[in-house]
Amino acid sequence: MSGTFLVSVIALLSCYSVQAQNVTTPDPEGCIDPTAFVTCLSTANTTAIECANQPNATVTACEVQSLVDEMLCYYSSCWNKVYTCAYQYITSEYLLAIDRDHIQSAPFYPAPANSPDSCSCNLGNSLINATKNHDTLYTCWGMSNETLAHECQCCVYSAAVSASYGICPGTEKDILGVPTLVEEGQANIAANGSCDALTYDVCYGQFGIPTADNGTYVDVNNLPPNQTQTLSNTPGTSSLTSPPGGETMTVTFLNKTYTVTAAPYQANGTAASTAPATSTPTGAAMRIYPEGFLGSISTALIIAFLLL
Repeated sequence: MSGTFLVSVIALLSCYSVQAQNVTTPDPEGCIDPTAFVTCLSTANTTAIECANQPNATVTACEVQSLVDEMLCYYSSCWNKVYTCAYQYITSEYLLAIDRDHIQSAPFYPAPANSPDSCSCNLGNSLINATKNHDTLYTCWGMSNETLAHECQCCVYSAAVSASYGICPGTEKDILGVPTLVEEGQANIAANGSCDALTYDVCYGQFGIPTADNGTYVDVNNLPPNQTQTLSNTPGTSSLTSPPGGETMTVTFLNKTYTVTAAPYQANGTAASTAPATSTPTGAAMRIYPEGFLGSISTALIIAFLLL
């Protein structure tokens, strides 16, 4: 194993140690069928380890498939928790991994406003807003006027970072990947000076770059004090009592089609055993980005790679 790859794996392990055992970790408690959910997650983890042991396997490809398998577990046996931080976080990881520059939608993502048992921060809205603004960099880079190009980049990074402040006020920014955007922005802006023109008239009026933070454009070189609230799930006024995707739903991930049967809801809070999800390959796999974009990974999966 090369030194570079080993460093990447160690970096992933560090990320996992921060994220594990918190509200972004799948939890069977309260699921419509907790027993089936645990079994499903265990199967997903076993599959990921088997994937890692295949010749020429990459930790990223195996982890992305593991994320898909975990999402499918929610659809079948924990559909009443698809608006929680854990599902929304897993889906965010998956979407970032398959195409960082063009975040797509996914089932139940982003969570609708006032969803039952939803995350205190709408991770989907925050991520989509940030990446859409980040995409505007291509427009900035195409400008022939260096001053305007610099002001445009300032607005882009400001709006991308401001998304988390406006959509998730008070939430700890380390959870949302803001430091990565800040670091990238500081590095790109440093060569051309400071950002003195971060106003609504300039950023939106001149460049059409909106901000989700009530008209405020934060300076990546002079950020407001870091927020301290951790993610949490809010119960809402009611709970889901029917599968939001229907009794049977068909989804496509990584060019594979999956048909999932949702566990039925019962008034006493239990559910009958459900049939496992099935998949049919329909084409080549999507491009996969480097593992640095993933925020967590199974410890067992990392160990499997270390032993190769």
